Amino acid sequence: MRESSTYAADVLNAVKGLIEAAGVWAAGRRADGQEPISIGIVVTTGSVIFGIIGDDKRLEYTILRDCVKISAKIGNHTKVKNVRTLASTEVIECAKERDYEMVQ
Repeated sequence: MRESSTYAADVLNAVKGLIEAAGVWAAGRRADGQEPISIGIVVTTGSVIFGIIGDDKRLEYTILRDCVKISAKIGNHTKVKNVRTLASTEVIECAKERDYEMVQ
């Protein structure tokens, strides 16, 4: 697989779409008298090791590497800062290099 030169901007655009879709879903749930959903998304970059094991009835998986640990730490700050998305500095800088417009 060839790495995209616009991956950072691409993923941030995808995150915008996910946040918008989650907002529509939450509004629909609220209108139906259900508990609305709330999501937080973290974007980092790096290589990972992914493993999955199981059978037809149950699967277990895990993802390992430093970027996963960093994502978890950044993810905690979505709650602390009361925001829905956060991205690592590396992702933001890479996206800006591709003329991505950041929304505050």
